[in-house]
This record gives sequence, C-alpha cells and structure tokens, in this order.
Amino acid sequence: MDSNGVTLDDCGIAELAAAVATLTESIQGGKMTGFSDEDVVSLMRQVEGCKRQLAALDTCLI
Repeated sequence: MDSNGVTLDDCGIAELAAAVATLTESIQGGKMTGFSDEDVVSLMRQVEGCKRQLAALDTCLI
C-alpha cells in the first residue's frame, strides 16, 4: 500500500502480472509443431517486444 492507500490490486498490476504468468505457462506447455514458421516467428517477435517492455518496467521498479 502506498501513502495514498492504493495497492497493486487496486490499480490492476497484480491482475496483469497473473495474466503474464498464465500466458507464459500456456506457451511453454503447448506444442509449436502445428504452427507455420511465419506464426512462430511472429510469436517470437511479440515475445521479444514483451521482454523488452518488462525489462524497462524492471528498471522503473528498481
């Protein structure tokens, strides 16, 4: 809770973190063999973008 009485749950950050965890588990548990090479490359690009955004968030939190 911050000095204004706001918690991580109040602003949705905890819910977003849970969504990231769920997405990660879904991708890791799935088989990628049914997807085209283009789909896998597209997913890789999206994941890389997310990783960079999360790294920037880490910097803000530190």
